Amino acid sequence: MATGLSIASAKNLKNLSDTEEHEQFIRSLAMEIAKDMDELEDILKRFGLDRAQFDEITSTRFYKAAWAQAVKDWNSAGNAKERTRLKSQILLENAMPELYADMLNKDYSLAARADLFAKFSKIAGYDANTVPNPNGGEMFNITINLGAEKPIVIHQRQDLLPEVTDVEDI
Repeated sequence: MATGLSIASAKNLKNLSDTEEHEQFIRSLAMEIAKDMDELEDILKRFGLDRAQFDEITSTRFYKAAWAQAVKDWNSAGNAKERTRLKSQILLENAMPELYADMLNKDYSLAARADLFAKFSKIAGYDANTVPNPNGGEMFNITINLGAEKPIVIHQRQDLLPEVTDVEDI
């Protein structure tokens, strides 16, 4: 994480609220601590701090005020959507190795594995129902549902249809 604070320039940690750069560093650190989504040691590593520096920072009035505000902001009702989104992303990321193994497990039905593959594709930014058309022409889709299994989709690009050039009026 780029915080803009050089630890070498933070020799006097008691006066970190002296500059806007230091204040932003403290606010960012306080918000990460308030979120309580990562281990403290991981946060300290990202911020380039050792435990002694962290203890000194957290003893300042500025940090305590910044942390109290961060906790209030993070836990506010207006932030519920963001909290849920971030926590869901973490849960999904942690579950991905097991889900990947399930997707390759032939003991599961093909339909279940295909559904998992489609969900992974969507997460990766690939929509299973979208076929890129490099020529930018019109296209249409035909979907044939044969029951419980995945539907068969036939894609036809408009630019590949035969062109009628000789038409007579009747």
